[in-house]
Amino acid sequence: MQERVEGVTAMARFDDERADDSGWSEEQLRNLEEATRDGIVTVDMSGRIRHANKGFLAMVGYSLEELRSMTYQELTPARWHDYERTIVEQRIVPFGDSGEYEKEYRRKDGTVFPVSLRVWTSRDAHGRTTAMFGIVRDITERRHAEVFNAQLAAIVENSDDAILSIDLAGVIQTWNDGATRLYGHVAQEVIGQPVTRLIPNDRMAEESELLSLVAQGKSVKHFDTERLHKDGTVVPISLTISPIRDAAGTVVGASKVARDITERRRAERALRRADEQKDEFLAMLSHELRNPLASIATAAEVLARTLGPAPTAQAPLALLRRQAQQLTRIIDDLLDVSRIARGRVTLKREVVEIGHVVDEAAESVGPLLQQVGHRVVVSRPIEPLHVDADRARLVQCLGNILHNAAKYSDRGKDIEVSLTGDAAHVVVEVRDHGCGIAAELLPHVFELFVQSERTLDRADGGLGIGLSVVKRLVEMHGGAVGVASAGVGRGSTFTVRLPRVGKPVPSPQPERPTAPPRRVLVVDDNVDAADGLAMLLRLDGHDVRTVYHAEDVLEAAVTFAPDFALLDIGLPRVDGYEVARRLRAHPAAGRIRLVAITGYGQTNDIARAHAAGFDAHVVKPADPEILRRIFAAEHTAA
Repeated sequence: MQERVEGVTAMARFDDERADDSGWSEEQLRNLEEATRDGIVTVDMSGRIRHANKGFLAMVGYSLEELRSMTYQELTPARWHDYERTIVEQRIVPFGDSGEYEKEYRRKDGTVFPVSLRVWTSRDAHGRTTAMFGIVRDITERRHAEVFNAQLAAIVENSDDAILSIDLAGVIQTWNDGATRLYGHVAQEVIGQPVTRLIPNDRMAEESELLSLVAQGKSVKHFDTERLHKDGTVVPISLTISPIRDAAGTVVGASKVARDITERRRAERALRRADEQKDEFLAMLSHELRNPLASIATAAEVLARTLGPAPTAQAPLALLRRQAQQLTRIIDDLLDVSRIARGRVTLKREVVEIGHVVDEAAESVGPLLQQVGHRVVVSRPIEPLHVDADRARLVQCLGNILHNAAKYSDRGKDIEVSLTGDAAHVVVEVRDHGCGIAAELLPHVFELFVQSERTLDRADGGLGIGLSVVKRLVEMHGGAVGVASAGVGRGSTFTVRLPRVGKPVPSPQPERPTAPPRRVLVVDDNVDAADGLAMLLRLDGHDVRTVYHAEDVLEAAVTFAPDFALLDIGLPRVDGYEVARRLRAHPAAGRIRLVAITGYGQTNDIARAHAAGFDAHVVKPADPEILRRIFAAEHTAA
């Protein structure tokens, strides 16, 4: 053995022997002694050091000359002296071999390090012990590894997560306290048992796939699944699996870390329910706001058409119209945030020229622009630029940006719109000369409910939802929107980038039909809304009757025999859906064209209206032009 060879070398050097019973030459033994990284030291029976190899000198930091003036006790911290004296007296002197034991040495620089030591004796011809020689190994790294492993073991045992290991056959090898808390089994019950006892029957194939991945050396992280508790209940967990390798790097098993996600699942359900309640609230809020808004908008339209062009009449009516449009915009944005986030908005795409979209957007904010004295100045290329887009949604996006620019610009400042394009993109740049955006706010302007700090001169800061809607709708079109500002008081520039498409092939446009006089039944429990809409329809030449209670609709439909029935959905006791079904089922009323006039405007509301038998769905406040198109159609489209 190497240790024996090294020991023989030390003995040969001390006793000046020429060879030993190993058959190795003294030169060979010396070479081995100097090549080993272990320390070899020889001391006489007084404890004085007589020889040390290079390995020992490197460990303690002394030269051989310095060591020869020292005893081994001088290298050993005092707390080890009694312990080592006992080993010398009870093991080394009587038996000639200490066996392996551990102690500490002190280096020349004063640092202390742990060693593993084994000591043999050299005897003379009379059997008397003449010297001791030892083989010393620095075990600092081993001690560090032991401390690390102990810490790791403590972490594993005290972890809240379940930590276990299995072999490649799926047999459980280790099990911590966290696993007991999660699964209910103590270690003695499961070690040596197949891990499948923890797995529901419908998850067995999943476990085989996971184990196959680990056998290939792959890890699986944060995999949500289910496991069985000892009492038979199913526990939702997040599972991380890592391969275990032997010294040669071969995968021999897997470690599994499982975390109970019951609370997370409960929180997710609560969030989903809260999200549903938010949608329900927004839908109800929309309905409740749209009803009075419809009455205001309808009354303003009636007055505008009956009072004549006198400024004293038209100026306040223009104010009513502007504020009704602003309220409608806020309601639409509120609902769009929810609809877009839940994927309930479907784009109705067509090829459109971006300049026309900008014109419509500017027209949509015209009343505000006129009120604050702004102009929208558009710079257009000679060649038209086309995009594949939902025209109405794109108008909404650019309208929101223009509305934002007008709202935060000083009176009389121009808003500059630049239209450019390359082979792949169309770029719309909207620049204002208003209050600008602070640097800390700039990265967040497209987030929901974020807006600049309000001041007394800009109390109409809005809800901070318009730009969030813009960002989401532009991204749905495959585009991107950005913003730049040199700082507060230095204006802002919004940039919308959209994929460019070729010019569409023109198709003949049908002539706009003119609506003939119709017999129209208006049904709404809100008397103001019903009477206001009836007045507006009569101005267009229609014969109109109003009904305020669902119970009276069927009789009015039979006696009045209308061409169209405009039904409010939110009727008390019997809602508009049920009224529509009753009309469709009645022989004398089944052919009436039914139009839902409602404050409920989400996608599922429209689908529900069609399922109940409605021919069309119009959101309050009803746009007179939309009603004209419905009345003009030979066959009302759904």
